[in-house]
Amino acid sequence: MHLAVTLKGMRDCEIAERPSRQNLWLVPLSTSHLGEASRQRFILGFGSTAVEEIPNAVRKLRTILTSQ
Repeated sequence: MHLAVTLKGMRDCEIAERPSRQNLWLVPLSTSHLGEASRQRFILGFGSTAVEEIPNAVRKLRTILTSQ
């Protein structure tokens, strides 16, 4: 399962870097565009995550993204 998330006021490549330090992997979509990306988005992938791990991973991601 995958979920695409659109960002406002943030660069997807910069955002994807922070969670990777805590073993959360986001895929920035701007790297898939030819030229300048019109929107900053990333993909959250849950395919290899156990169902019981998802709530904790989402909480961890929220903490990472809201702390500057």
